[in-house]
Amino acid sequence: NMHLLTGKINKPGSDSLSLTGQPNACGGTREQGGLTHLLPGHRAVANAKHRAQIAEIWGMPAERLPKKPTGPTMNLFNRLGSGEVKAMWINTTNPGQSLPNAGVHREAMRKAFTVVSDVYPTRTTELASVILPSAMWVEREGVMGQTDRRSQITPKLVEPAEGTRTDFWQVSEVARRIAKKLKRKTEHRVIDPMTGKVKKTRSVYGLGFETEEEAWNEYRLTTRHQDVDLWGATYEKLKGHAGGVQWPCPDTAYENRGTAKRYISKDHAAKTIGRTKRNYKSGYVTLYDQHLEEKGMKGPISYYGPHPFHKEAGDKAIIRVLGAGLDYEMPDDEYPFVLNTGRTTEHWHTGTMTMRVRLLREISPAAYVEVSPEDARTFKLTSGSSLKLVSRRGEIVLPVWVTERVPQGMVFVPWFDEEKLINLLTLDHPKSWSGAGEPDFKVCAVRLEKV
Repeated sequence: NMHLLTGKINKPGSDSLSLTGQPNACGGTREQGGLTHLLPGHRAVANAKHRAQIAEIWGMPAERLPKKPTGPTMNLFNRLGSGEVKAMWINTTNPGQSLPNAGVHREAMRKAFTVVSDVYPTRTTELASVILPSAMWVEREGVMGQTDRRSQITPKLVEPAEGTRTDFWQVSEVARRIAKKLKRKTEHRVIDPMTGKVKKTRSVYGLGFETEEEAWNEYRLTTRHQDVDLWGATYEKLKGHAGGVQWPCPDTAYENRGTAKRYISKDHAAKTIGRTKRNYKSGYVTLYDQHLEEKGMKGPISYYGPHPFHKEAGDKAIIRVLGAGLDYEMPDDEYPFVLNTGRTTEHWHTGTMTMRVRLLREISPAAYVEVSPEDARTFKLTSGSSLKLVSRRGEIVLPVWVTERVPQGMVFVPWFDEEKLINLLTLDHPKSWSGAGEPDFKVCAVRLEKV
């Protein structure tokens, strides 16, 4: 929205694309429906038509799909703590370090039946009932979805370490064992990569596919005729083009690598498409893809979820303005400072990857607290002094960095250091959540005590 308001769409040096926290968050999470409100292919759980489409592809009754989102992540962990949720399988994330108010949720994970799939020991694996040693990305094959709508093969380069298994194997094997215990079989299905015709070969326990390519072909079916159309991204094409394929790519022809640009000007449309019949007025945003003519699109496309970002309104986009919602825990006499947490240049998230890079670890080996020069004078602090931060949920002692990067009345602490869990202090109260269910890591009240 900010890029749209300031006229920065498709301008040099401008990038409104999502910079996600982990690789494949666009492809493996959003596009594939890995969020509570989504189904594969940019479909919404709350949409009955979407549920019916996915149920048909999966060969199951639509009634078995949830009719509404089951709640955000923090709701899930609160239900784990209350005992409503009995077990949890954690894969490729580190909530034992990353969740706000971590002390409460760490105890919930420790008490529940918690399974963790991971490559290295983390602050979450130490809470696990069962650990499933996992193969690394170079030890397995799959498809990654990037922020620029690009899907690429990640080939297996080396054999997995002894005793480890790929995520695909783990999920498939658990599904097989559950199905066998329930005595519930399904049909093994082979999908023709060029026609989409489904051939049922035999009855099996577990999933209806047995290889990564078979799973990918089923996913391609879920994207067909959607904005995220990857039907044309055959395994053969992905393996033959190191640069991958950009959706929408409905054409299976080997040389077709999808759509490089979706947001285009009138002049560019005339040159690349050869024709344009639309009224491109000043300030009008038009979304082009290879299905534009067939779908009869005439303007801003509604968001696929239950809360549209834009609706057609003449020639203008509707911008929704939301309150900041920062009023739950503001500074007071007892806790007069604001604690802000985040990432650093060297370390991303919980440091499970970046802290294993020697150079990055040497540059930034441990967490610290940034304090403004004004507050440093008040507390008689210098860089390197020890300072205790205390919130209503926890406390921590950190070395001080006096810097003008933070304003007076605020302190900043990165959260990459597994030895210094700053999220023991942060806030997870429901009133601090945004409309997306995101907890507020950026604002909570603390007091400072010189050590």
